[in-house]
Amino acid sequence: MRGTNHSIMGLTTLGYGAITGYLFLTDDNISRQVKDCTVAVRDFLFDNGNLSVYVFYPLIFILYMLGCLLPDIDYPYSRIGRIIYLPIKHRTWTHAIYVPAVLLIIGIYVRCVFWLGLGYLVHLICDSFSASGISWFYPHKNRHHICKLYTTSHISETIVVFMYIILLIVYCVFVVL
Repeated sequence: MRGTNHSIMGLTTLGYGAITGYLFLTDDNISRQVKDCTVAVRDFLFDNGNLSVYVFYPLIFILYMLGCLLPDIDYPYSRIGRIIYLPIKHRTWTHAIYVPAVLLIIGIYVRCVFWLGLGYLVHLICDSFSASGISWFYPHKNRHHICKLYTTSHISETIVVFMYIILLIVYCVFVVL
């Protein structure tokens, strides 16, 4: 997936999370346990520690969006690869589960790092839907595909991104009504 589309998918995924959290907190038909769990997740994700909210919220947004682009650091023509390039084979080590796992574990203690890992994970999940797939446990070279929805830099990629946005809009309308 191209960098712009990874950014759009990342933003749209944030939208899905926000709407789902809103739904769980405001729907009277949702059980008390689900609401309590939703509050706990919200409190965990937005625990700014000693940082001002005016610093924390822009920082986590920037780190999340950076995470959505970071796995492509191994491709010299990618949005991030043009700035910082890691000369290894594309979709190998940077597209395995190890980096986001470490970031998410560190993020338990340093919340901003959690958001970087979350964006990174969203990137890998998006690439799992491509015809190329990714090797989640590289160097085990078996490529994994959730399903082959699109081919990178093909019209099918644009269609998938567009449909993801349309589904978010329908989801928003469904939640509001």
